[in-house]
Amino acid sequence: MSDLFVRDVMTAAVLVATPECRYQQIVDVLTGYDVSGLPVVDDDDHVIGMVSEADVLRPNGHATARELMTGPAVTVDAGAPVGDAVDLMERHHLKRLAVTDGPDGRLVGIVTRRDILRHTVRGEAPRCDMPDDVLVQHYVTGAGSR
Repeated sequence: MSDLFVRDVMTAAVLVATPECRYQQIVDVLTGYDVSGLPVVDDDDHVIGMVSEADVLRPNGHATARELMTGPAVTVDAGAPVGDAVDLMERHHLKRLAVTDGPDGRLVGIVTRRDILRHTVRGEAPRCDMPDDVLVQHYVTGAGSR
């Protein structure tokens, strides 16, 4: 993990919310794009908070991202070692971090626990296939029979 930097494992294509985004727009993006959280950014792409599934579990049709978000955002620099991102996630009990570009502090990506696992623990590029024994075991366990 010490050889990798956040920029090596982050996702650069980031869906974001503006502070004025309404509750339903946020839910539509979270569910429509299968993501669990969105950075909330100002007009200069500075991260001011994060809105997650947990923040929108209770319907609130008139609320904005500014009202729903958790803030201030915990961010990590793209040039930081991946270990620093892991430390921040553990310390703040987070599943994702907005990634910023250093002195300017603008959003350049997002890094999730899954991103880190894909690149550090597995030590290889992500695979699309699932081992058969995992699927069979899950099915047998889920069915309640052996």
